[in-house]
Amino acid sequence: MISIIIPNLDGEKFLPSCLKSIEKQSEGLYEIIVVDNGSSDDSQNICAGFDDLKFVELKSNLGFSAAVNRGIKESSGEIIFLLNNDTELDINCLLNIKTFFDKYDKVDIMATKMLYFDARNIINDTSDIFSIYGLAHQRGKGEVDINQYGACERVFGACAGAAAYRKKVFVEVGLFDEDFFAYLEDIDFSFRANLLNKECWYNPAAVVYHVDGGTSKKMGAFSFFLNHRNAAFVILKNIPSLLLFKILPFLLIGQARTLAAGIKHKKFNIILKIYWQLINDFPKILKKRRKIQKTRLIKNADLFSLLSKKYPFNIRKSLFK
Repeated sequence: MISIIIPNLDGEKFLPSCLKSIEKQSEGLYEIIVVDNGSSDDSQNICAGFDDLKFVELKSNLGFSAAVNRGIKESSGEIIFLLNNDTELDINCLLNIKTFFDKYDKVDIMATKMLYFDARNIINDTSDIFSIYGLAHQRGKGEVDINQYGACERVFGACAGAAAYRKKVFVEVGLFDEDFFAYLEDIDFSFRANLLNKECWYNPAAVVYHVDGGTSKKMGAFSFFLNHRNAAFVILKNIPSLLLFKILPFLLIGQARTLAAGIKHKKFNIILKIYWQLINDFPKILKKRRKIQKTRLIKNADLFSLLSKKYPFNIRKSLFK
């Protein structure tokens, strides 16, 4: 069975479409768990209108990571499908997830093909990429879909906005890091999984239509803070020492971009806040790092091969326009 876990925060605008698309699925063996992060809208009443839906109410907004962790703990399926509330599933999405895991029995994580909700020929995400610059981005984002990502293949990681996992992988890798609150917690999880030689593959047959930013647009400067702080968390926790030394010049370039972005967008005070928090949290980060690196199984060369060597942004556009 597939356990569909939907974290929700004031999602009354998106939930009906998302839940109706699940009801129409050609694969009928699933459960729906909506974990609500203290919504003040009509989300709970909307969910009450759908059969066999479990509504888990958190009293306040504990963040994406905490919500999905709670959902995983409440689930009974052997496959966990994390799904944003601002999505709609292709009618065969769940069937193609099940078929994938039946076929690839040694793969633990699956990335879906995410297209934009209002422009369904434009790619939103075909897996997550992490580069030697310490920057994460979505493969294919903004490209016209001409089946250029039509191969089922190994990738670095999966966007948790629509990603499937064997439940057992959470026992081995652990749950999502709740200190991330939101953003890049999926990159961190993918990194930890790779360190344990757990494979993530992209399945182009599992199609999801995504509004993108349906909840996060409300977060403003806090979103900027979390994205850049959490990128540093990923680096400090997960990159092995020798590899960290090898790619240090590229990481410094990535950090220079973060500083420049802070100046450009008049958020330099937020950048200072990020570095101040990293200093304060360093003992906790170091403790997590030691635990992660102690159990690492992958070789540095193999991990390096999974990291993108390409600078993921247009320098002139991102800094000067």
